[in-house]
Amino acid sequence: MALTKAKIVKIKADGTESESKDCLFNPETLSYSRSASWTTRTVPQNSLPRYIFSGGGSGSLSVTLIFDTSDTGEDVRTKYTKFLFSFFQVESGTDKDGNAVEQPPYCRFEWGDKDWAGGYTFVKGVVTNVKVDYTLFLESGKPIRAKASLTINEVGEATQAQNPTSRSEARKMWIVREGERLDWIAYREYGDSAQWRHIAQTNDLADPWDLYPGQVLKLTPLP
Repeated sequence: MALTKAKIVKIKADGTESESKDCLFNPETLSYSRSASWTTRTVPQNSLPRYIFSGGGSGSLSVTLIFDTSDTGEDVRTKYTKFLFSFFQVESGTDKDGNAVEQPPYCRFEWGDKDWAGGYTFVKGVVTNVKVDYTLFLESGKPIRAKASLTINEVGEATQAQNPTSRSEARKMWIVREGERLDWIAYREYGDSAQWRHIAQTNDLADPWDLYPGQVLKLTPLP
């Protein structure tokens, strides 16, 4: 079986690929982490607070790569590390919806069998940190070997903005079922459980935690 090279792909705001680099040496390890956001609410007569889910945090991939051009004597910066730092350069363009944007490009890290889990993308997001140590030089001072640490934070698809003229209108009605809480409804409707306050204010709820089956809630777009 042929060795599959890890690849770093640069992606424009419109989702098209602009440039990519195969890793000279595949990484020995990959570090992936993810977090979640929770808020707390003090519950009377209870020594422990109540945790309310506020949304999923961004996943983060950290990887260390080795680049070497000692066989050709080419500057390792020109061939490899310059590409890594290009993920911090602001580019002008349009996103998938045709809106003008000015931002650095996105990054996709690929590695593995294309049949694995339907694809081989480990993570797609923004590069938040690049650290390069140059470890081997020619007599002229030209670097020909580098050790690079790369951190990529996942990003989700942007949600479409609400039409300002519709913000005062109800988007839908929600009929409360047994066991449903306001924070859970907010997460299902807005993707953010912290927006329970918006629902409570919209519906003039004196006690936002006292819901009952069959109760009708008006859900309006966020301001």
